[in-house]
Amino acid sequence: MQNIEGLTLEEQMQFIEIAKKIGKTKVREILKEIPGGDEFAELAKEGTAKMKTEKEEGKLMSNR
Repeated sequence: MQNIEGLTLEEQMQFIEIAKKIGKTKVREILKEIPGGDEFAELAKEGTAKMKTEKEEGKLMSNR
């Protein structure tokens, strides 16, 4: 995952986890109000897709 200036990798991962909880439609609405939000939304989407793939391949352990 590419790092976004001003945010740590941990902060980006926290955002992804929160985004999963509130849903992608609401996240997109919120990001429209933030400068550079579109870029972050794309990176979050890539990170989520990567995590899903790793989970399916058994590389990530589910917290559930």
